[in-house]
Amino acid sequence: TRNCGLPSMAPTTRHERPQCCLRAVDECLCLDVCRTDAQDHWLVTMLRWPMRCLLVWTVVISTSSAAVPSLQTLIDATPQGATLRLAPGVYQGPATVRTPMVIDGAHAATIQGDGRSTVLTVLSSDVTLRGLLLRGSGDSHDRVDAGFQLEGNGIRVEDNDLEDVLFGIHLKSVNNSVIKGNRVTGKPLATGLRGDAIRVWNSHDNRIDGNTFVR
Repeated sequence: TRNCGLPSMAPTTRHERPQCCLRAVDECLCLDVCRTDAQDHWLVTMLRWPMRCLLVWTVVISTSSAAVPSLQTLIDATPQGATLRLAPGVYQGPATVRTPMVIDGAHAATIQGDGRSTVLTVLSSDVTLRGLLLRGSGDSHDRVDAGFQLEGNGIRVEDNDLEDVLFGIHLKSVNNSVIKGNRVTGKPLATGLRGDAIRVWNSHDNRIDGNTFVR
């Protein structure tokens, strides 16, 4: 487990305690991934602070030494509303997010697509994706193979790098969301065969700002 650096939980009055506890949940509800090379396991640890008691859950996912861990397995192990902080390394896509959560790669985690589909799909509101490197979407215009495909409201996609993708970020019925500071490099195809860096369909009241596109 890890020390998540809880702030002092000593409110001056009884009325301040609920707000302080909520702040602690916001800061420390997380799911960390770390590798124990000696045992060749991937450890998934989630820390909560409910009712002023620290509870820790650990899920051990066995892998072989040469295997690339499945991002979908880690997503499925993440509780609703938690943060999945990926350790440095490569994770196998494609994957789908179906519940609210944060996935943070800290600019050290790569999600490798299978070259036949969209790398990471979001089918939920209130999802944040940040600090990820995505590579290797499919090349089908009919399927709209992309780095990210998003469906939902209140989604944040910020400060990610997408490489070797046909479409970059596909917004499909997305509202009240933020797409900010991402860098998209498309597949090395002729101009007429390339997809859109950002594709928006039936989406409203979104902020798309400060993104960079190559090819």
